[in-house]
Amino acid sequence: MLVDRARRAVARIERQQPQLTRLLQPSDPIAFCGILRTLKSQYRLRGKRFCEWGSGVGLLTALAALNGLEAIGIEADATLVKEAQKTFPPTDRGPRFAQGSFVPPQVTGHFQVVGTYGATIWKPSTERDPYAAFNRSCTDFDLIYAYPWPREIGLYEALFERCAGNGALLWLFIQGEAPRLLEKIASPNPTK
Repeated sequence: MLVDRARRAVARIERQQPQLTRLLQPSDPIAFCGILRTLKSQYRLRGKRFCEWGSGVGLLTALAALNGLEAIGIEADATLVKEAQKTFPPTDRGPRFAQGSFVPPQVTGHFQVVGTYGATIWKPSTERDPYAAFNRSCTDFDLIYAYPWPREIGLYEALFERCAGNGALLWLFIQGEAPRLLEKIASPNPTK
């Protein structure tokens, strides 16, 4: 079972590099699958391309693939990406993972927030573009999923608004709140 594989991956990380466990937020795979099925059946996704911003050990990206989506996970930490690739090896229809910042390289400047764990600065990937690893750009994804840390919700929303393609959905899982779903719509003024 995918959940058991993910638990074993987290246990390996806890033993080998316990400092990385602070980067992992526990997800609810049952709720994730239920909401994903609802989105697929009751909301018209514009396509089947899924991207998880901050994929950790890859469980939710793997579940998206299992539910018929072309699933990509982007994670900044190289150790977590290697663990995801080991836990959920790529197949024709399986999840794929890339290491790097989910802030696309065409974004200039940076996003910054001071949060619970100190300052967070998001910068574009300059040395590697995780989207290019799959011949994609941020605008290609139909559903983007993220589980933001406290006080980063606005950053995810701003990045989505700036980078996603028209008709794409951003699904935010926020601890203690109802999931948030946003749709990118075309600007009425194309110069903005």
